[in-house]
Amino acid sequence: MSKLEWVACSATTGIVITDLPGLSVDRIADAMNGYETASGVLTLDDKTSAEWLNATRPGGAYLVLLEDDVPVWGGLIARRTRGKGDSVRLDMGTPATYLRRRFVGDVTYTSEDQCAIVEALVVAYGEADGLPFDYDVSASAITRDRTYLDLNDKSLFSVMSELAGVDGGPEWMVGWVATTVGTQTAYKPQLVVADRLGTTPNAGLDPAVTWEFPGSITDFTLVEDYGDGSGANDVMAVSTAVNDVRPESSHVLVTGDSRPKFELRFTPSTSISSTETLDSHAASKAALVGQGSRSLAVSLVGDAARPGVDFRMGDVVGFEIGGLSHPMLAYPDGLGGTGRVVGWSRTLSGVQQVTPVLADLVVTHGRW
Repeated sequence: MSKLEWVACSATTGIVITDLPGLSVDRIADAMNGYETASGVLTLDDKTSAEWLNATRPGGAYLVLLEDDVPVWGGLIARRTRGKGDSVRLDMGTPATYLRRRFVGDVTYTSEDQCAIVEALVVAYGEADGLPFDYDVSASAITRDRTYLDLNDKSLFSVMSELAGVDGGPEWMVGWVATTVGTQTAYKPQLVVADRLGTTPNAGLDPAVTWEFPGSITDFTLVEDYGDGSGANDVMAVSTAVNDVRPESSHVLVTGDSRPKFELRFTPSTSISSTETLDSHAASKAALVGQGSRSLAVSLVGDAARPGVDFRMGDVVGFEIGGLSHPMLAYPDGLGGTGRVVGWSRTLSGVQQVTPVLADLVVTHGRW
């Protein structure tokens, strides 16, 4: 069984303030191009460090989970709640929540590597006077032109989401690295950016990891959603009208679909004036919602699927459900294929379980 330990770090330097052996957190999670939140309870006793008040100061510290001394997750403390008892509730969010609290100023990028744009934005508007980010940024062959204005009041997170949402846009996540500041141990959030995160098996080869039910999978949920916002076969991207003229994309139609027309109009950004950019957004959205949303969440015993060890964000993994050896009415032919890890959650109390969330599902046998 892995050794789990919580440490508190300064939100400005990453330097460890103290460990928190009395901290209990039931669930942690993470997501590609997004953020997650978590809550925990710190039980106070005579073994609690005298530094605990400073180590749990909302906005001033973040908590890092070490697994066998390796940082695997962290959250910036947003709220601390105390009552009459000897316990403290702590609510926190992954570093991407901080990106929602920083705003982008006047800046222009011309024919710039799209991954480098994300890095430059975080350096200028996330790290400056902010969190002590580390970087793992891959070079991109795709260049973008972007202009951002302070008067538009766009958060760093919204700008990064907009860039990730264009057709072929960059993907990002925030991991964690161990380092030193001077002679002191520190843990820092690491921005990871690439055209495509994770690993994909070469053509004709199986994924490096395949999970099976029955087997390593203890439970699973397959969701197919064609509700409002999740499915459409006629997609248009629009921006904000100026003098009654509204920039908008062409209608992107999903061909070969037997459903009646379902339309979706959305605004990827209020500052887009280029129809080509809007066309790119519409094409990207249509690829996502054309057949509706399909996601598979598989629950596994903790040691069978450790985030950052057995799989990483963006990895393509395999799944096998049912089949001849385990017939199931809901899956008469079984269901097997691949999916891409776009998020995960992990329970830390009781029987530890890890639940990766798979998207971009490709079924190689069985049927929807």
